Amino acid sequence: MNRRLQSFSVLISGGKVLVTGEGALLSMTVETALELAGQLTQAAFLAAETSKEKHTSSLLTADQAAARLGMSERTLRRIRQRGDIAYIALTDRKFRYTPEDCDAYLAACRRLDAPPMKPARAAGRTVVKRSMHVDFMEGREARRAEMRAAKKQ
Repeated sequence: MNRRLQSFSVLISGGKVLVTGEGALLSMTVETALELAGQLTQAAFLAAETSKEKHTSSLLTADQAAARLGMSERTLRRIRQRGDIAYIALTDRKFRYTPEDCDAYLAACRRLDAPPMKPARAAGRTVVKRSMHVDFMEGREARRAEMRAAKKQ
């Protein structure tokens, strides 16, 4: 029964406990009332723990978040310190991450443009070195020819 009593009253008299509220009357012995109170307290405690687990079970530790993101914990720490990823600070040194925040960070890092291509290398010496060598030799011969022509005049 998931019915919540808005107001009720308890009367203890002669080893009996009477609980009245909203037109209902419940009579029991003190021992039964204490046993029921213990069960209710335990049920309330379990409900609170389950609620707490629901909220904290979806939180990831730093090593879990780093594994989910495919990076080291140190890199995750630097990203957190730069403010690039959302986090929950439980204490000054204890941080948690939600799976949604990790996914949002990955989505923000996503690039659609192609990375720059590296030029292909030729086997052995590169073409640039050969052309520089050839250009140097041709230039030297041209300067020598100019010097010879200048001497003849």
